Amino acid sequence: MNDNPMFDEVGIDGKTGTYKFGDWKKYAVHTKDEIKGFFGPARWLSNFHLCLVSFDGAFYPSSENAYQSSKVIPEHRDGFQTCTPAESKTLWKDPKLTRIYTAEEWDTVKYDIMLIILMDKFYRNVDL
Repeated sequence: MNDNPMFDEVGIDGKTGTYKFGDWKKYAVHTKDEIKGFFGPARWLSNFHLCLVSFDGAFYPSSENAYQSSKVIPEHRDGFQTCTPAESKTLWKDPKLTRIYTAEEWDTVKYDIMLIILMDKFYRNVDL
């Protein structure tokens, strides 16, 4: 089971009630003018949506994996090609991986990097 509360049974407040598969329909009603979250019929918009993405000469299983890999040197990116999008969010923090940017530098480049990755996501996956 993955750790995505939009698809798994999880506690809502840790004590009572649980979230069940499909409950998103109760909380987020998409309309023709509004998308109320990247799940259900809008899941493909999420960076966690599984689809082939290329970044910096390598292929990743999602745009989230590619984005998180961009924080470390290319020689340390192999793990991002085989982990889940959720795992990629913490993998880049591994002290054995050499980071490319300081926090200040990352703030200046992160939007450009995401733009490059999303352009590839939608160019490469025309069905999206």
